[in-house]
Amino acid sequence: MDWVEIFLIFSALIVLLFSGIRVAFALGTTAFLLLLLADPGKIRGFGVLMWGVANSYVLCAIPLFILMAELFSQAGMADRTYSALSPVVGRIKGGLLHSNIVSCAFFAAISGSSVATAATITTTAYPELTKRKYDPKILLGSLAAGGTLGILIPPSINLLIYGDIVGESVGKLFIAGFLPGILLASLFMGYIYLVGWSHPEKMPLAEKLPWRTRLAGLKNVIPVAACMLILLVGLYKGFATATELAALGVLIAFITGLSFRTLTIKKVEEALISTLKTTCMILFILIAGSLLSNALAAVGLIKQISTWVLGLGVSKWSLLIAIYIFYIILGCLLDGISMMVLSLPVVHPIITGAGFDSIWFGIILVVLTEVGLITPPVGMNLYVLQGVTGKDLWFVSQGAFPFVMIMILSLVIYTLFPEIALWLPRQMK
Repeated sequence: MDWVEIFLIFSALIVLLFSGIRVAFALGTTAFLLLLLADPGKIRGFGVLMWGVANSYVLCAIPLFILMAELFSQAGMADRTYSALSPVVGRIKGGLLHSNIVSCAFFAAISGSSVATAATITTTAYPELTKRKYDPKILLGSLAAGGTLGILIPPSINLLIYGDIVGESVGKLFIAGFLPGILLASLFMGYIYLVGWSHPEKMPLAEKLPWRTRLAGLKNVIPVAACMLILLVGLYKGFATATELAALGVLIAFITGLSFRTLTIKKVEEALISTLKTTCMILFILIAGSLLSNALAAVGLIKQISTWVLGLGVSKWSLLIAIYIFYIILGCLLDGISMMVLSLPVVHPIITGAGFDSIWFGIILVVLTEVGLITPPVGMNLYVLQGVTGKDLWFVSQGAFPFVMIMILSLVIYTLFPEIALWLPRQMK
């Protein structure tokens, strides 16, 4: 294909994406048009490709992890986790804003979704902290940023999809996300501490309670902590696959809901329906993205672009910075899963061809996706906070901006010290 045809095809994709139709249909239509122009005979293989994607064993973990998160949520574990952690960290400079980050980190470990984490913790935390006169901007910023931990701390739906697209071990990717997730949460809390120290009026401390009282509520966190520990140890030691551990997580979530007497038949039904809707959305995007990537490969476009980029003669670090900028801009326009499905067939060969580690780049890509989640105009976490709190999008974006800068700082740290992401996976058998 010549560059004029390439330009026309990608222009058509952009027009379709901004027309308001579903992302999956935009990707699938572009794939069809591409092969129609280049090699119509290969359109006959679309059915086989679609079945191949939907029949993936790795992707079985997606509905299971989503169902696990839905059951925990319906069982009221987000409220219990927040209530248990608030007395423990609420006396640190920054007050209960630390609870937002810690609770998001815990809930992220059973959710795998940033949007679900942000929505659930915001519903619990925002009314309480508003009554306590916390500064609304940094309050909303902490909730938006804390929610992004849902796709970095394992299990992560985004890392699972990344592993499926590029053929990496999902277990190693999950383990690789643990230390970067903890570091990012610590950076968020460090910023909150500094603001709390310099402007204590913006975030009053929680009431002082005896340590026995503060620790008493931690028993409510045990199911979440146990589930998180089982997942991490199981993946690290190789006792089970991600899909098997996801099934075990569903069982733990179900038993937890029954033991707390908070999980009713109606709530189980709601969890199942929500799981079905989310899973269908993700799978449609993955199937359509697979059709497009196969169409691009069939006409030689992926190889053509990769060869051209690698032949530019720029240093690998200049190339990496360009890719960072590309993803930050793309993240302002597309949701994380669509962004990965659309770009990875082209970007991943360039990254690995330049000598960068594939697992490390998976973590980097997730952090870049997190940046997109709290930057307008398509920052999903911003819209969630806007919907829950009633604040306008610009106000929420202002609160999230310092945390965007912290994420970019974390990217610099992970780039300079890749072992933060790679050390744990290299210890796995």
